[in-house]
Amino acid sequence: MAAWLENGTRIRGDIIRRARRLEQLRMHMKECWPSGVDQELEIMNVREGRLILGVSHSVWATRVRFLAPQIIENAQKYWEEPIERIECRLWRHH
Repeated sequence: MAAWLENGTRIRGDIIRRARRLEQLRMHMKECWPSGVDQELEIMNVREGRLILGVSHSVWATRVRFLAPQIIENAQKYWEEPIERIECRLWRHH
């Protein structure tokens, strides 16, 4: 039982650390984006070498494709694991 509780505490700690890292990445990336872009793009996750962005409209997915090298370069400055590509998903914030 004690091992199970200890494992659960470790997992929660890992989740909290990852959430904090993602929030720091969001804050740093918003400084790199042109004004107003933060309302159209949202960093959702980084997983298996992919920076997963939520985009408000398919037009933004196209723009992201053209800006992908700069976005990856800037994101990589603040993320320890390699980022190799960007994946866009339609996302609507409220």
